[in-house]
Amino acid sequence: MMGFIQDSQLHTSLEQTRDRHFNVPSADKKKNRASIPAPQSQPGADAWQTGSVTQLPALMKRKQH
Repeated sequence: MMGFIQDSQLHTSLEQTRDRHFNVPSADKKKNRASIPAPQSQPGADAWQTGSVTQLPALMKRKQH
């Protein structure tokens, strides 16, 4: 699981599309959250950047609808 923690991690066009689709003004949310300190990344949380990642196989196959 991964979350965006910096502004530059999500393409602007994707953010704008999401904002329109869900009627969510990201700029307003960012302004409202400005006083919340950004958390530090946990050790190993960005292991995907170094190539040392373990992925588990799916336990069940999902049916296509």
